[in-house]
Amino acid sequence: MAQPRFNKKLVNSSNTQNNINQKQARILQNGIVQQRQGNIQEAKKIYDSLLLINSQNSDILHLLGSIECQLKNYKKAVNLLSKAIEINPSNAASHTNRGIALQKLKQLDEALVSYNLAININSNNAYTYFNRGVVLKDLQQYDAALESFSKAISLRPDFALAYNNKGVVFFKKEQFDISIENYDKAIRLNNKYAEAYCNRGISLNRKQHYVESLESIRKAIEINPTLANAQQIYATQLAFMSNYKEVKKFSDNALSLATEDDLPLIWENRLYTLIYHPDLSDKEICDEHIRWGSDFSELGRDGFIGHDRSPGRRLRIGYVSPDFREHTCRFYFDPLFANHDHTRYELYAYSCVVREDKYTEKIKLYFDIWRNIVGVSDTDVAEMVRNDKIDILIDACGHMSDTRLKVFAHKPAPIQVSWLGAVWTTGLKQIDYVLYDPYMAPKGTVASEKIFHLTHTWAAFRPGEKAMSCSVNETPAIKNGYVTFGYSGRSERLNYRVFTVWGRILKRLPQARLLIDYKAFSDPKAQAYYRGFLQEHGVDIQRVEMRNSPNIFNGLGDIDVLLDSFPHSGGTMLFDAVWMGVPVLTLASSRPVGRIGTSLMTNLGLSDWIAKNEQDYEDKAVFFGQDVPALQILRSSMRAKMQASPVMDESAFVIDVENAYQNMWKTWIAEKK
Repeated sequence: MAQPRFNKKLVNSSNTQNNINQKQARILQNGIVQQRQGNIQEAKKIYDSLLLINSQNSDILHLLGSIECQLKNYKKAVNLLSKAIEINPSNAASHTNRGIALQKLKQLDEALVSYNLAININSNNAYTYFNRGVVLKDLQQYDAALESFSKAISLRPDFALAYNNKGVVFFKKEQFDISIENYDKAIRLNNKYAEAYCNRGISLNRKQHYVESLESIRKAIEINPTLANAQQIYATQLAFMSNYKEVKKFSDNALSLATEDDLPLIWENRLYTLIYHPDLSDKEICDEHIRWGSDFSELGRDGFIGHDRSPGRRLRIGYVSPDFREHTCRFYFDPLFANHDHTRYELYAYSCVVREDKYTEKIKLYFDIWRNIVGVSDTDVAEMVRNDKIDILIDACGHMSDTRLKVFAHKPAPIQVSWLGAVWTTGLKQIDYVLYDPYMAPKGTVASEKIFHLTHTWAAFRPGEKAMSCSVNETPAIKNGYVTFGYSGRSERLNYRVFTVWGRILKRLPQARLLIDYKAFSDPKAQAYYRGFLQEHGVDIQRVEMRNSPNIFNGLGDIDVLLDSFPHSGGTMLFDAVWMGVPVLTLASSRPVGRIGTSLMTNLGLSDWIAKNEQDYEDKAVFFGQDVPALQILRSSMRAKMQASPVMDESAFVIDVENAYQNMWKTWIAEKK
């Protein structure tokens, strides 16, 4: 996203309140010329020499401060500009440039004060309003940010940067159509504005207009091949289009081009896409996570001297997540949080939910203490956790959107655990354990954390209200006269290997149909793209329907057998399907995220629906697809099987998790004696 724009409007020496002689004025003017021409070091030498002669000249201090800001010596810049302001507090440019330096130092509240002071002095500088808007955006004060950007545009109607940043704010507010309108305005003003094309592509992705998204990001790369974020977003968009051929190439390009400011976003997207990659080994993917985590290997060495090690006391458990909201995680949060034993555990929530909703208000009732950490720095959150004396801190996000894994890098709790979220590894050595069950993580599973096996299931599931209101229908093959295979999940879980096997299944069952039901497949351009992709890998597209059911539970009623993705298994789509009586054919991959279906079907007592390889997957699909009466018998009993299984035994699951916490606690006490 766009970075704060440096204010290059320099103060003319004739405006100084501290008189300098004509010779010094000529030297100062030469320094200004050198700075404007980009000869930064030469200008710095001139300003340094003048400062030795006149250390109380506010213009010299201001100009030298602006140079240090350009050289990224932000602390020096703040000191010099602060001195300039002490001497001449009415210089708006000094306040603005001090704000920029503070902004770079992540001291956003102080930066905002500087910008406000600058505006009080000079309310006609568009760049000051723009920079102020960027700070407000970063502080997540979105309405105020929009007001500031709009003011900048009113002062300078051709301000493409401001339109781009308005687009970013509307994106943050999840108003994607309006964000695209602002990116388009920025592009009309500057048709070589690569960042605006890239940001436009991101908004189109969120609307799941994937073909247009890829085109927009490709345009950004054509304009500026060195734009690191565009290279990574292009890789991510390829993954969303199930095409992994060049994902790693573009992601590697992004890393090689990245500045320090680029890296967080690039790594977040890189690790997200790599866990779906069909051609990388588990070790290669895990190693990439560890590579990311190695950047924080020096953090969190403070230890826990004085931490209460009493073995039988009430433990303080903290959960960190951006998904305490109407997100699919709620179907797994409710069984755990609603059943915790508060006599033995004091529950703390560290919520980074940007937009709270009705579910947020509901989930707050499950916790003893609720902390809102939106906009709070990782260091400050870590200090908050330490002050709360948390014993076990659980990350429930992984490398997903709005992750706060860097809090864990500071090791604020003696025991740190990964669960749910991305359902694999974090790569942080500061996280001690990851919670799986034996079916998800058999012997040989790779992870940076120590694997802790829960007895039966890695997560319990509680269907939502919409699912509870839908009844199970008879298997549609009875009335259709043919079997319908289906898929109802995210497109990034699919790939050429899946499509090739699906094509072979349809070839062996000439009457069968394939239904792909998800929002990404409802866009006409995406449908055309996927028809070509599927056909290329042997799928008879005349027997494929792509749609987006308004109610997925009703939509599942049209499917006889749900085909799971691989090597990354589906997630909530599998639980939804089983709830609606639809049996799931899954492939047991080696990576934990590829064994979610394995865990589910094993816990239902349906291990014969788990394939050991692609050929077995194909053979099982053909076998099950030919026995419609058996499908109907299974469909009519599936919901009862699920309700009687460990997957919906909330009390047993919570006891299992709490026993795990006790074992971790006892181990830590024993190790620290």
